Amino acid sequence: KKETIDVLRRALWGVVNEPGGTCRVAARPNTDVCGKTGTAQVVSLPQKDGERRERRIGALQRDHALFVCFAPLAKPEIAIAVIAENAGHGGSVAGPIARKILDAYFDGKKKIKQPQAAMESKPAVSAHQ
Repeated sequence: KKETIDVLRRALWGVVNEPGGTCRVAARPNTDVCGKTGTAQVVSLPQKDGERRERRIGALQRDHALFVCFAPLAKPEIAIAVIAENAGHGGSVAGPIARKILDAYFDGKKKIKQPQAAMESKPAVSAHQ
């Protein structure tokens, strides 16, 4: 249903653009970026005595950071999926990577010049003739 799609679009937009969104770092001026963060737990450990989980496990057992996004909202041109293995949380790790990709894409589009008309080809002339 259209209503369901609209709710999903607003929610994905809010992840990046609303106060309290989990990946505000991916927001770009004048570009409606929409996305979803995620964290895939590799190993389940109970929280003990307020000790941080990351301090008790090896690097290869840390959570995977995930972020998927598309932009712009009205007429998407680009979709990105970032998976950072054993890197932490989606919004804080994968989000900045996606932002760099978005910046390269949208800022790069501005730098692309229009093709120039082909120049007329003439044979080379020697200075010694």
